[in-house]
Amino acid sequence: MKYSHTIIFGLLLLLSGSAYSVQGLPFTTSFESGDLSDWFWGNDANTTVINTTDAYDGNYCAQINYSATENWDNYLDYYFGDHVSIGSHTRGEAANELWLKLSVKYDERFTPSGKQKLALVNYTNGQDSQRRYQVIVYNYQGEYAIEHSYINDWRFFLLPQNVGGAASPVRPGQWDTLKVYFRNNTPGASDGIVRMWVNNVLKVEYTNVNLRESTNFNPNKLILSSWVDNRVTSENGIIYHDDYYLGETDPDSGTPANAPPSPPTLLNQ
Repeated sequence: MKYSHTIIFGLLLLLSGSAYSVQGLPFTTSFESGDLSDWFWGNDANTTVINTTDAYDGNYCAQINYSATENWDNYLDYYFGDHVSIGSHTRGEAANELWLKLSVKYDERFTPSGKQKLALVNYTNGQDSQRRYQVIVYNYQGEYAIEHSYINDWRFFLLPQNVGGAASPVRPGQWDTLKVYFRNNTPGASDGIVRMWVNNVLKVEYTNVNLRESTNFNPNKLILSSWVDNRVTSENGIIYHDDYYLGETDPDSGTPANAPPSPPTLLNQ
């Protein structure tokens, strides 16, 4: 009897316990379709996909155009897990821990300062689309950082670079690769984990983070963001995005996300 490679591979995944259980994951895009069709929706009026020899991966990348001294809130959305927009008949298990990887490049005209969001992951209650908590990948005053928020209460907690030597700055004119791992806290406990690697060097590590307070809400929406305050640049400029990954395992090794954590690092919030 003959079996397809797909069936055999699926059986092996199930037997090994490594099959993906979260609806819509893993998500990957390098914009090689030449458009934004890998994303669900967004306010993407200033986002285009370009064919360029300077893409980080392949021949295409996303390009976001900015005008001087203006606030921008351009974005693309991708739903997964238990987000209500997926529909209850296809919704899978909720995500408890995730890996996010992306590559970004700032136009050489930028003088990175102020605050600028690159990517966000929103939490909801699984019953409506209202954002409750967030994990945010930032350019914060010219350095890469993480921020998490209790967005319902408009409370934000900066997680700056705290390991790996000197802080890694934004480098206009050069691609930087950012990889983020985060794990939910136990409801009511400050035991969540957030880590970020910049160009393969661990630069952010916090292991006592209260990401979702006492709730059991889960991450279920990825946002490619271009929100920028008007202090980031005094000239017109461009930011490029490429090579996105969101999933339950490390995209570079396949290592389960629940690998033993490093010793705690104090977080003052």
